[in-house]
Amino acid sequence: MKLSLSTLELGFGVKKAFFAFHNGEEYEVKACSGADLEGETFLFDEHIQQMITSEVLYDYFADRLQAYFADEAFCEKLGESSGVVIAPIQWQAEYNYDGQPEAPYGYLIVTETAANLKEEIVLIDTITRNITRLIYHMDQKDLLPESF
Repeated sequence: MKLSLSTLELGFGVKKAFFAFHNGEEYEVKACSGADLEGETFLFDEHIQQMITSEVLYDYFADRLQAYFADEAFCEKLGESSGVVIAPIQWQAEYNYDGQPEAPYGYLIVTETAANLKEEIVLIDTITRNITRLIYHMDQKDLLPESF
């Protein structure tokens, strides 16, 4: 994950981004670039949580983090933004057995880039769709007993 963030930073001008994964009722930041957020937890705004299932959500306007994150203190830790891109990491079926939308396992969230976010959206979506299997297998490896 750190390598992916470094690639985004060096190759594509992403200044602030992080990976966050579901941890009970909240999401926990596991890897971060451009801010000191590792280990921090947050919730999305209720309206936003319902909107982000399997497609990338983006906003080109700067300093609108409070519209996306429920915790104002988390927004303050993020600092300034040039927009928001929230790309879901989801390897399960999009819907559960009850026909209800399944929440993504995690997200790649970008909040600041050197240039306009419009150019990076397809790139960010591509990265999250391709890194999904790697993250899944790393999690499965952690569940295996150490005797193997």
